[in-house]
Amino acid sequence: LSAVIDDSTAGVDVDVHLLASLDADACLDRGNWDAAAHLAAGTWYVVVDSYVSGGTEQAGPYTITMGRTIPNTGDCTMEEGWLDRVGDGGDALQMPATGLVSLEAHLVTVDDGYGTSASDPWPSSITESIGDHYDMSQEYTGFIMHRDQSWAPQEGCEYGQSAYGAKLPVEDEGWYVNMYWSDRPDAGTRMIVMNAQGQAVVAAAGYETGPGDLDYVGGVPEEVHYYLGTSHGSTLTLGFAVDQSLPLGPIQCD
Repeated sequence: LSAVIDDSTAGVDVDVHLLASLDADACLDRGNWDAAAHLAAGTWYVVVDSYVSGGTEQAGPYTITMGRTIPNTGDCTMEEGWLDRVGDGGDALQMPATGLVSLEAHLVTVDDGYGTSASDPWPSSITESIGDHYDMSQEYTGFIMHRDQSWAPQEGCEYGQSAYGAKLPVEDEGWYVNMYWSDRPDAGTRMIVMNAQGQAVVAAAGYETGPGDLDYVGGVPEEVHYYLGTSHGSTLTLGFAVDQSLPLGPIQCD
C-alpha cells in the first residue's frame, strides 16, 4: 500500500502516515511526500497530519493518491554462472550476485512524446518534461509513489538515452536493471532483484550498462528501490531469471 501527497499550495506542508491502528506509536511509515508498507489483508489507516513550524500549523489543501500493488506470483529461480564486467581484469562476478545496488536515473520511453527511434528528438535537459514522464509511468504501471529522479545525464549521447540507443517500452523503463556487463544481454531479458526479506521485482535488463564502479553489482530505478524499501547503496541480490516468461514488476516468489 502506498500513499502520495501533493501539497503544492504556498505555506502548506502536510505529511502522510501509515498506521496499524489509530495510535501514533503504531506508525508503520511516514513521509513528507509519500509512505508505503507491505501489508497483509486487514484494516490499516492512512493519516494526513500538518507540519508545525514556529508554533504554526502548516495546514491547507492537498491531494492524496493511494495505490495497492498486488505482486504477481512465479518462480524466482536464478541462473548460476559467471558474468564478465568491463574492467574486471578477468575477475568475473559469480551470479546470482549480492552486493551494493545504485539508484539509476530515468530513461526516455516510446510514449514520452519524443518519437520512437534513436534519430528522433530527445529532452534538452535532465528535467525537461520529466513530470509528464512520472505521470505517464504511474498511469501505465499503476505503481503509486513520489518520483523525483531526473533523466539520465548525457554520457556521449542524449539526455535520457540508454546504451540501448532507442526509446524503451514504458513498462520496461519502470522496472529496469543494469549491470556493468561486458556483453550486454538482449533488451528485455528478465532478471530478479531481491531484498534480504525475500521481496522481489522482475526487472528488464539489456537497456543500460553501469554503474561504472565495480563496487556496485548493478543499478535499478527509484520504482524498484521504493517497492523493495531500499535506496542508493543498499544490498540486493541480482540474477537472471530461469523463467524468461515472467511478467515485469513485483513478484511473490513460489
